[in-house]
Amino acid sequence: MFDIDLSIAARFCGLPIHCDADVKSAHWYRVKRPYTMSGRWKWWAWVECYRSMFRPEIFAQVFEPAARNIAFKLKDPMLAWLLETPRFIPIQAEFETRKKVDDKEVLNWLGIKY
Repeated sequence: MFDIDLSIAARFCGLPIHCDADVKSAHWYRVKRPYTMSGRWKWWAWVECYRSMFRPEIFAQVFEPAARNIAFKLKDPMLAWLLETPRFIPIQAEFETRKKVDDKEVLNWLGIKY
């Protein structure tokens, strides 16, 4: 997840990004895991990253509905907390001062219609 976060932050800051789509990578997993994989850690990172970078109204309109849906389905108190905590307000405000590219332009770059 944090490679995506890094790319989005770089885009916001006007830094060049190179993506080599021909690179192949893979993870070797067990056939059967001794634990469950709900994916909730990815959602935690997703919410933390996007709340830290996108303006609150953009996050609320574009990203929050999906995150709230997953928080409800997983009955995940951590994800619910990440969606509500005010801790991201000063982080996002500080990041806002470094932006060279508008939220809407980054959404368009991500292929998200806004």
